Amino acid sequence: TRYKEVCNRMGRNCRLVRLDCLASDDAFALFSEKVGLETLNSDHRIRKIAEEIINDYCQRLPLALTATGAALSSKKTYEEWVVADRNLKKSSANFPGMGKSFFPLLKLSYDNLDDGAKRCFLSCALWPENYSICSEELIECWMGLGFINEVDISAAYSHGCHVIN
Repeated sequence: TRYKEVCNRMGRNCRLVRLDCLASDDAFALFSEKVGLETLNSDHRIRKIAEEIINDYCQRLPLALTATGAALSSKKTYEEWVVADRNLKKSSANFPGMGKSFFPLLKLSYDNLDDGAKRCFLSCALWPENYSICSEELIECWMGLGFINEVDISAAYSHGCHVIN
């Protein structure tokens, strides 16, 4: 977490390690690597939206930049970027007191999953908090629930590994 208060609310005696945000150029480079320079350079308006997302929502944090850049990598037109930006702003309003935090970015990433991957992701809530889930066990669960339907077991495991990744 970026916030000492959040760490304190977890009720654990954690050793705090301060990590600074990336410099603007480094943040843009990481985000560009995930989104693609071709898209960012295709329209100056896309680049402007990207810079707002990098600085305001991702706050130049590597994990946020990586996840958000990956979620936006399929967006190739200015109109798609406007919709994504609008969704980020709308999501921010759904998390009072959190402002432009990581929650809207997670929602954006989740919203960009296909329906099958969403079901797989949500099924993880069946396990207790902090439980270590074995990936083979998880994939078998998804097969049993009908979330993964492949012609053979090998293809099903491969598909399950793809979803996890």
